[in-house]
Amino acid sequence: MELKTFVVPKDLNLKIWVLEAYTYLATRSKVKIDQAMQIFIDILEKEKDYLPALLGMSIAFMLEKSTTKARNALKRIAKMPYSHELADEFERGYLLLADIYIQKSKFDLSEDLCNRCLKYNLSCGRAWETMGVIREKEASYRDAADMYEKVRLGVKAPKMYPRMNKALFILL
Repeated sequence: MELKTFVVPKDLNLKIWVLEAYTYLATRSKVKIDQAMQIFIDILEKEKDYLPALLGMSIAFMLEKSTTKARNALKRIAKMPYSHELADEFERGYLLLADIYIQKSKFDLSEDLCNRCLKYNLSCGRAWETMGVIREKEASYRDAADMYEKVRLGVKAPKMYPRMNKALFILL
């Protein structure tokens, strides 16, 4: 009986590096953030458009209060073609960039990113919440309440149970 060799997937090492860097970011220490940044740079030198590293680098820039650098890295993510394998990272990137645009009062760009997020994940509560914030900033309070209601109820729930009374669904 012959043993089969186990081949480590190419991106497994990169994922481990990204997770290590995220542990450094979690400390919020300047020294550890710099270490994490160096890991992200090393990864991106090997694989130019590795989404998890770009997202991590953006988060590191945000922690360092370098919003412009974070925005530029997040714009790179927004321009990348969507991949379902990295759906969580795309969602986080879109929503981080949307938050930055809200701070700059660029509500149309922020809304586009939320819509893109909702295109792939209709039940993304944070995207609906961000849409609510946009509506509030535009003084459209009724629309904002509708967006927040979608967060509270869960968007897919009424579609899954179309005959169920909405009030009964709230109790569940």
